[in-house]
Amino acid sequence: MLITIPVIAIIVALVIVIPLIISPSSDDIWKDSAVWFEGDGKIYISFNNYDTVTIDGYLDDAQRSLDGSKVTVLTRGDDYKGGALWFVAGSNSTWIADDVMCFQFSDSGNGIAYLTANNTLSDITDLYLYDTTTKKQTLIAEKTVYNKNDNELGVCISPNGKTVGYVSDYDPISEEYTGYISIDGRGKEKLGLNISAVAVSDDGKYVYYSKLKNNTYSKSFHVRSGNNDNTLISDYESDLELLFNKDYSQVIFNQGGASYLSRDGREREKICSSDINDIVTPIDISVKDSYNTYNTIQIYIFGISNFTNQVVATDRGLAYISNNLEVNRILGSSEIIYYTWDVWISNNGKSLLYLDNSGRISAIDPTNPNAKRREVARNVEAFVAADDLKTVYYISDGELWCLKGSGELTNISVDVSPQHLLISQDGNYVFFLVDYDRKQGGDLYFSKNGEARTKVLGGYNVIELLTAPTSFFYYTNNKEVYRSGGDENFSLFAENVYDFYGEILLT
Repeated sequence: MLITIPVIAIIVALVIVIPLIISPSSDDIWKDSAVWFEGDGKIYISFNNYDTVTIDGYLDDAQRSLDGSKVTVLTRGDDYKGGALWFVAGSNSTWIADDVMCFQFSDSGNGIAYLTANNTLSDITDLYLYDTTTKKQTLIAEKTVYNKNDNELGVCISPNGKTVGYVSDYDPISEEYTGYISIDGRGKEKLGLNISAVAVSDDGKYVYYSKLKNNTYSKSFHVRSGNNDNTLISDYESDLELLFNKDYSQVIFNQGGASYLSRDGREREKICSSDINDIVTPIDISVKDSYNTYNTIQIYIFGISNFTNQVVATDRGLAYISNNLEVNRILGSSEIIYYTWDVWISNNGKSLLYLDNSGRISAIDPTNPNAKRREVARNVEAFVAADDLKTVYYISDGELWCLKGSGELTNISVDVSPQHLLISQDGNYVFFLVDYDRKQGGDLYFSKNGEARTKVLGGYNVIELLTAPTSFFYYTNNKEVYRSGGDENFSLFAENVYDFYGEILLT
């Protein structure tokens, strides 16, 4: 899956986006980009170039809103008592509660569903809903189910942060439980025995849930809308990956080597006989991931309205899905090992670039089933591109080249690391490392608008790079983090950072 953020003791979580096919004006774009990392017993959170917010403690979990403008942070605490929960927006942080075991943050950033330790038993918690706009806290249910050792969670929250799904009434002898949803904090609605809500839309219009079969480890997956209840997967035992559009009216999932789509709570429709792993979206469309661990279900939310007329990444290459679910395979893309840096698409969806295993960059109009593939370059190790294709930067045999729309080709640098090539969201700057060594790092350079390389002042012994919509970060072997406001002027951002993981995650 394209969105991959390592979970380690110390972390930088990053948010940058990849490509799509609809105009960003009709969809959710990145308004901000939260970056968080840990060092010296403190958690640092930064939005673009606001002042850094610092929270004492070690990071247990952090989640952001879909547009990247808000973050919820849980500090690491006792297995039986939990940690402290914080809400952060811009340069302001708000403490919400202590003894929090886990939480789910809404896509809008307006609601947080969290479980606090109940003194009776370690696997029993109380469920609260916190409104980040009014600062109101509501007790939704007491004695809900939670077991951190078994990674059980079973809580989900709607995009607007007002509807919550949860599990309660657990019987330790029969191991049975009951699923519920609560809309706007108004009481509870029973879903049924051994049912757990996986995802809920605003006002509970669509409720996606799994049902455990009696005396087995097998489950079924369903969607309920009004009086209609449709089984989407009749039997599964392993983990599920679900791709949702921004209002949860559509979901894509894989089963038995095929991909399916359910729209508006209806029965599933087959898309293709291959597994869809991702939606290829443009750089300013927002994407978010969530993990409902009770059901071992990984959820990805895309800031788009419709899953048709999109380019998708499958286990057999790239494909374009038309409005009537016709599949147009992208020529030559079956040779792709799909990573975020292998595929790029323009905002208007008419230009798709992809790098195959032979080192060839190809360009094509994915919306045209009769379009011919055009070769851009060969022997390529990595590439980045500006949105209007005014420039494409690529590395070949350790050399960085700039190809402009006019066809002009310029050599910018030699001895360039293919793992460290970043472009600004406006396409004006490209940053890269020269003479890179894994332990000692490398020298940081930039090129502006394809001009000759320039050394970044003080950019020595750089280990990793990180890019955000309006910021760049780099990490040195002295455990220092430097930041710029999207240009070449970096300043010290933090010291004694335990580790730093940054790569161009166009997600």
